[in-house]
Amino acid sequence: MTMEVLMNALWNLMLLLAAVVPAVLVALLVHWIVFRACRRFSTKSPTLPDGVINKHCRRAGRWMLVTAAVFFVLRQVQEVGPVMRGIQHALSLLLIFTIAWLLNQLVWVFQDIQSGYQRQSPCPQSTYPTYIDSTDTDGDYRDVGRCGNADDL
Repeated sequence: MTMEVLMNALWNLMLLLAAVVPAVLVALLVHWIVFRACRRFSTKSPTLPDGVINKHCRRAGRWMLVTAAVFFVLRQVQEVGPVMRGIQHALSLLLIFTIAWLLNQLVWVFQDIQSGYQRQSPCPQSTYPTYIDSTDTDGDYRDVGRCGNADDL
């Protein structure tokens, strides 16, 4: 009887691995395709610094996709015992963590893009419209241009 239970558990583990391994490989393939496209887009785009998305999001994206693949495969398991429920719960927490990590890395991408714009800007002044005369009470103002100054008019 114990040998039957052991063989049954081993068979279930092999079936589970047979489902998880292809899902992980598909997730890694999707990751490779998406980040290769991001690299091509960022090198051809005049507005993005080269490789900024890959620099920050590559590792977090890989972990998020692999965790999501394993999580969604393990949700399809029919026999859910206390151990499998614990594993599913841990994977759901790990998925939340990896999504938060990826979103945090996207914030760094936006910061790099913004700082790249500041470095490329020819003028350090504000680009907002400037009042011509501080004694002007009717609120009339002119847009003095990107690098203009109200004193230049």
